[in-house]
Amino acid sequence: MRQLLSLLICVFIAVSDALAQSSDKIEFGNVDKTEFAYGDADISDALVLYSGGEYSMEARLSSVFSISKKVHRRIRILTAEGLRHTKVVIPYVRFSSYTERVGNIKAYVYTLEGDSVVVSKMDKSFVNDFKDGFSYRRKEFEIPYVKEGSIVEYSYEITGVVPQIYETSSSSLFSDIQVLSGADNTILGIGTIFPKWYFQEDVPVLRSELHFKNFDEYKFGEILSGADKITREESVGQVYRVKKKLQFSQWDFSISTGTHSREMGIRKDMSWLFDAFEEKMRNHIIFQAENLPAVDGREKYTINPAKWKSAVEFVFQGKDSDMEGMQNAISGWADVDNTFHNRSTFSRKLFFSQNYYKDTVSAIMSKFLPESEKVKSINRLIKNDIKCISYGGGAHISSLKDVFRHKRGTDMEIAAMAYIAFKDAGFKTDLVMFKSRDKGVLASDEVSVSAMNSAVVRVALSDGSMLYFDPRSNKGDMKMLNSLNLVREARIFGKGETFVDLSRIVVNKENHTAVLGVDSKGMMEGAVTTIATNHSCYDMLGRLDDYGSSDDYLKHLGRSINGELLEGHLFEPDTINHIFKREFKFRRTTSIMLDDKMFINPFVEIFCKEEEFASEKRMYPIEFSCPNVIEYNVNLLVPEGYVVADLPVNQEIVLGKAGAGASIRSRVHGNFVLLGLTIRRDGIYIPLEEYAHYREYWLKVCELFDEVVVLKKKGSKSSFEEARITAI
Repeated sequence: MRQLLSLLICVFIAVSDALAQSSDKIEFGNVDKTEFAYGDADISDALVLYSGGEYSMEARLSSVFSISKKVHRRIRILTAEGLRHTKVVIPYVRFSSYTERVGNIKAYVYTLEGDSVVVSKMDKSFVNDFKDGFSYRRKEFEIPYVKEGSIVEYSYEITGVVPQIYETSSSSLFSDIQVLSGADNTILGIGTIFPKWYFQEDVPVLRSELHFKNFDEYKFGEILSGADKITREESVGQVYRVKKKLQFSQWDFSISTGTHSREMGIRKDMSWLFDAFEEKMRNHIIFQAENLPAVDGREKYTINPAKWKSAVEFVFQGKDSDMEGMQNAISGWADVDNTFHNRSTFSRKLFFSQNYYKDTVSAIMSKFLPESEKVKSINRLIKNDIKCISYGGGAHISSLKDVFRHKRGTDMEIAAMAYIAFKDAGFKTDLVMFKSRDKGVLASDEVSVSAMNSAVVRVALSDGSMLYFDPRSNKGDMKMLNSLNLVREARIFGKGETFVDLSRIVVNKENHTAVLGVDSKGMMEGAVTTIATNHSCYDMLGRLDDYGSSDDYLKHLGRSINGELLEGHLFEPDTINHIFKREFKFRRTTSIMLDDKMFINPFVEIFCKEEEFASEKRMYPIEFSCPNVIEYNVNLLVPEGYVVADLPVNQEIVLGKAGAGASIRSRVHGNFVLLGLTIRRDGIYIPLEEYAHYREYWLKVCELFDEVVVLKKKGSKSSFEEARITAI
């Protein structure tokens, strides 16, 4: 496999150089027969030879402003499975304020026959149009005549006309609400102007580039992921002469009917009047990436590997100019809070929508129940009534009246309804917004509300404790969030609030207690009891699911302890209090007899393994499911005729930056050796640049499981130090 990877890397370099020499920008239809030699079917089902895009803002006298998105892709199909790349879906939108059109669709197939390249062109009849609701559309086509070894190439353009871009009106593309629409740069809260551009895909990519052209008056933040492989070049901008502003002429006119006529003082827009021209600079930024490996989902401790693809997205941050006294530029989270809280459609719906559960909530509040039970009753009421149909869609919400009527909504819409209900019941309530973990990690430069694509509702009780309404959680307890919502940085909706940590609102713990005995021949027998709580409970249950049945899991357990499983029992999980419990008894030979000494490894199970982070390099950051504490406590009975000669040295290993640590403690108490091991993980995210440090820490923790207890026969003259040296 390593030879194949090395070969592919050489292929990457060779074809990339060839493509680069041909032109700075790959020409459509100019396929060289040498390109048929590239790619390895043993590694991937397809190879992207080129993926190019151009996002541009255009100034025109007729329409004033327009947006263009061009895509050009060239792919070599290597296997039958690779034919999935011949199906192309082009989403676009049709709104009253912004309408997109798809045009210039071209698709060719190139096949090498002998020494010649045969070209087949896709007929336009293969292109179909579909509606996904009132405003969302898509064109689809599947390129015909493709077989293994072929090269497919297609291109298309999406254009959208934006009237009155220089006006400060509700139909403006970037109004005060759109300033906060963020990474997707939405139009009136819906639709996408400049989609996120992915350089990396699930197959290898030789070359990918994006040209971004925008006027300097409009400021976009650039968010790069996998940025180590992306180069950025900004060329000298082009100057455009455009109209400053549109105005309307007005005049009085008369309306005539068949019976009478009268003069009406009605204003009607009859003609356009233009202010003077002004010069605007259009910037041209080129992003390029080459020789990108396929996104590999096999790395452990990665949530949704696809989100770590090398990519760039553009966050609209505002305009330089002051428009009618309103400054649109967003300089930080305080500005986001202020604008979003005071001027967004989301806030208006949140503050002015009625409580559709008012009567039922009033009935619950009138009951003689503990405060916490009232909150949980409202939680169950809403969750049982409204079905959540999507997660992580962002801050755009539909009419809550429609959500209530249709009994279905997004997580943000359901959270909004819960917020209103708890608020109306008289509880101190906060809407907590965040970027869910399956969408990535909040970047330092993602200063926009759209980065916060999910929400939970926090309800404060009179004793100071907090309960959480989580639309994504199927757990009954209001302290247990869905693991994808356990984020370190969540932001309370409202002016001037700061970030809060949702990842540690409960303590997640695995407690393993082992009672062990060893006979004079070194045979160990013992019993282990495990209790896992909160998220650790469901992690343990997840491990059981991996084995299909309890019996299969117990068989695996017998193999993992390297001994004979005498008895095992898995208790029914307590999903109300989130507790998982198991017990097992075992027998094994883990003691080494040497002269008059016995060397005993007291660890029945290994809780961290070197192979989990054995690789010196990693493709993605480490993402653990939850903060966790593992406690392993041993009571080892010293056999008759032996005394303790040596114990594991008390020590502590700390990796403060990652919020991780481990410690081991041992002592003698009567005829027992008491040993304790703690592995603590406060952090749930290890950035890729910190991987080497975390790996070094992890390997040191793994070494703790090699520690031994040394016993010697009574009356032996071997010293404590000699026993230690022998053990080593």
